[in-house]
Amino acid sequence: MEEVDSFKLELHKAVRYKNVEALLSLCDNTSKKSIILDFKGHYNHNKKLVHYAAEFGSLELLKMLVDLGASVREKTRTGKNTLHIACEEGKTNIVDYLLQTVSDSSFKSELSTSYDKNDYRNSFYYAATSGNISSVQSLKDNGNLDIDEVLPNKSTALFTLVMDNHYEAVKLLCQCGADVNLGIQGHHFRPIHYLAERKHRTEMLKLLLKYGANVNENWENPPYGHHPLFLALLHKLSENAKILLENGSNISFKGRATHIGWIDCFCFAAMNCPSLIRYFLKRGANPNIEHEGNSVLMIAFDSYAEENDLIALIKAGASKGKDGKTAIQCCKTY
Repeated sequence: MEEVDSFKLELHKAVRYKNVEALLSLCDNTSKKSIILDFKGHYNHNKKLVHYAAEFGSLELLKMLVDLGASVREKTRTGKNTLHIACEEGKTNIVDYLLQTVSDSSFKSELSTSYDKNDYRNSFYYAATSGNISSVQSLKDNGNLDIDEVLPNKSTALFTLVMDNHYEAVKLLCQCGADVNLGIQGHHFRPIHYLAERKHRTEMLKLLLKYGANVNENWENPPYGHHPLFLALLHKLSENAKILLENGSNISFKGRATHIGWIDCFCFAAMNCPSLIRYFLKRGANPNIEHEGNSVLMIAFDSYAEENDLIALIKAGASKGKDGKTAIQCCKTY
């Protein structure tokens, strides 16, 4: 019994210090086969030695364990198999080996899940988080896996990483050809909708637009859906709206907002993001457009727009006020 405990302690010590040479020496002892195959690490989601071999990038150790009878299909408590772990650690040598030696396609396409079972992660997700583009390319070229696979929750690896705000990982998948327009989450949002209504995601928004995100992607079925620009204005996110405008967003789009009703984007901008008035005008917005009898100029007044924005509207030809009055007549009461 003491000998068994001593051997287990040596295994734990080698794992803790990532001592591959020690693990190779210990696992070469076939008389301890059952201990080696049953070994599980402390506080590490029940990782077995095959998982550590993948994590440490030791192909020699992995092969030795397989020869002893270990299965590369073993999963951790969080549902990760050896391929997931190798991808996550950027160990392309292990990724290549597993893709070439395991013929079962279900192993390659296995998913891990979050504790609440709502989020799914595939090998592309893990490979992207490692930052190793070679691992991503190997999954495509050697594994014949689909980088745009739609997961059971209707997301994709890229969309999941967008929601995790993992910029570099998203960028890597974009560079490898991932489609930035795929996937549905939450309120049936595409990635562009998800980003349009969130603060502090401007760089991610720019990235997706750079790689072909549809700036006018409709949310839900016309005419009741919203464009990304409308969503940004709805949440008063001027920077997001500005980026969308710069990338060709349709300024004539009309959407419906609670307590407001149907309203076009220019009037909505004057109401929620008046600092964008000049950006709309540069893109040909009508300076005399109205919402329920109230001109965009009057909306801007009521929204405490800056003087320069009001002047820009007037210079662009804004002359309408509200309730049939001219702008000058209305201004006397302001």
